Amino acid sequence: MPLVSIPYFGLREFVHYLVGGDLTEDGIQWSSEVSTVDADTDTEAFKLTLDNTQIGTIHRLTLGLTCALKAASATADVKYKWQARNKGASAWVDLLGFQTTAGIGTSYVEYTVSGYFIATVTNLDTYPIEIRLVVQSNESAGDGGACTAKVKNGSFVSVELE
Repeated sequence: MPLVSIPYFGLREFVHYLVGGDLTEDGIQWSSEVSTVDADTDTEAFKLTLDNTQIGTIHRLTLGLTCALKAASATADVKYKWQARNKGASAWVDLLGFQTTAGIGTSYVEYTVSGYFIATVTNLDTYPIEIRLVVQSNESAGDGGACTAKVKNGSFVSVELE
């Protein structure tokens, strides 16, 4: 993925763009679509290791994360959350708890979360890191209510290392 490095004030900062690929006519690139199968079960819709061969203590993460969600049924309730962790750690850290949309419908709806995260928590304090999007639907694929998710090309994680 594209990477931008910006050194300042003794910190090392770089930006990871999460989605790339071939150019498109409308300028919007998406990750692969992933659908849920079982109701009320976490499904990993997107996962990426952010690693540019640097190692360090995280000072801050600045996030701009956009996903698009839809259901196969107009009545399905869908929820999503973003998580991150130190590369190889066993436990994920919620960057934002589950966000729920009742009756999401069958057309994609985009959701963006942004802000910064001071990384002083266990399992998210050293670089490199992993980031993922987790989704759920209250209806199973067999019931016609699976959730489908994808991540937009404008999504990024800016990392500041001490």
